[in-house]
Amino acid sequence: MSHREAEQTTLAVALRRLEDDGLFGDVANTEKERSRIAVLLADPIAKKRLAQLGKTDVVALRDRLVRAGWERNVERAACRIEKMAKTSADKARVTEIRSLPCLRERLEEARSLAEWPPLPNYRRPSDACNTIF
Repeated sequence: MSHREAEQTTLAVALRRLEDDGLFGDVANTEKERSRIAVLLADPIAKKRLAQLGKTDVVALRDRLVRAGWERNVERAACRIEKMAKTSADKARVTEIRSLPCLRERLEEARSLAEWPPLPNYRRPSDACNTIF
């Protein structure tokens, strides 16, 4: 691809081209790739022109994907606990767990207003299971 074409082509167009013309192999692998392409097409990075894509764009994409995965994991944990919940305290715990993404977002907003460094990617400590379950 020439530089001129890269200046005119968005990532979305390139991904659709790849999806239409460039996926080969067994069905399972191509379906995985189509799923990955769909995730990228739904992200704001897809609107960027290829020549404008930079390291900060890729880092921001990674952070959004990590956050989305973390939020899914929080919801899965809440669902597992909800199935076992018997007392009102258990149900309150589920509500608290489901509020974690909102609390994290508010904390990140407060940190950015105070010009603090961003929070590191969430990594659950090994003993966290004992406090949640």
